[in-house]
Amino acid sequence: MVEESTNEYNFSHQRFKLLKALKYQPTWWQLAYTDEQSLVGLILPAENDGGPIIGYIGVVPKHRGKGYVNDLLLQGTLTLKFNGAARIRSDTDINNAPMIRAFQSAGYKQFASRRQYHYLMR
Repeated sequence: MVEESTNEYNFSHQRFKLLKALKYQPTWWQLAYTDEQSLVGLILPAENDGGPIIGYIGVVPKHRGKGYVNDLLLQGTLTLKFNGAARIRSDTDINNAPMIRAFQSAGYKQFASRRQYHYLMR
């Protein structure tokens, strides 16, 4: 259990460092809260060499399944649109059905499929 938590932290930390290296305005990255001030999640739109992207969407586990991902995706999309984006790209894991549904509901079209590989040096 501790190893799994450490691996999740390391992955999240690496992902955050990669996102911070992209082009973005500080106001683009936003936290979302309920009316009761409970943290719902975050949206991190940015730009990479290919243009505007939804870099990351995260919903706190206790708030998953309530549709907040749609609100976060809309906010990220509008943020990029209002800053001149003509096209926005993003991706999700192939098994992340809630995120796939959110992209489809928001009008995003799937344009590619890919598999990722890694090799661990011994």
